[in-house]
This record gives sequence, C-alpha cells and structure tokens, in this order.
Amino acid sequence: MSEILLKSPIPRAKIAESISLTQASVSRITRELLDARIIVEGEAFPSDNRRGRQFIGLSLNPFGCYVGRTALVFELAERNCGSCSPV
Repeated sequence: MSEILLKSPIPRAKIAESISLTQASVSRITRELLDARIIVEGEAFPSDNRRGRQFIGLSLNPFGCYVGRTALVFELAERNCGSCSPV
C-alpha cells in the first residue's frame, strides 16, 4: 500500500521490483485490493520499447477505504460510500 500511496500511479511491475516480490504475488494482492475497491486502475503507461502487456497505473481509490499503519482502519471518503468491507 505504501508504494501505491507514495508513488501513484504506479504499475504492478514497479511495485514488485521495489518491494522484492514476484509480479504474480503483487498481481494477486492488488487484485484483492481492486475487488475491495481500495485501489483503482488508471491509464496505461508508455511501453518504453517493451513488448507485451502495457503497464497499468494503480492509485488509491479517492472514494474508497484506506489501511492504517498498525491496524486496518476503514474510513469512508464520502457519506453513503458503502463500498468498504474488511479484506
């Protein structure tokens, strides 16, 4: 979460590289965060002469829930959001 918070929009591959996890692990974790509406996908990044799938930037959902440092703390960004649920 801190990588997304501090460096958004950031692609999954950059997150994996920064925190020394496999891209598969980062994809699994971010899928759960996307499903919980904590983060959102943005626009595609330029390829930088790279073949294959384009990088998709991840950012915190401005209308979602946020994770605190020591415990999960769910806050609604606006009233009646209703999208927060424990992950």
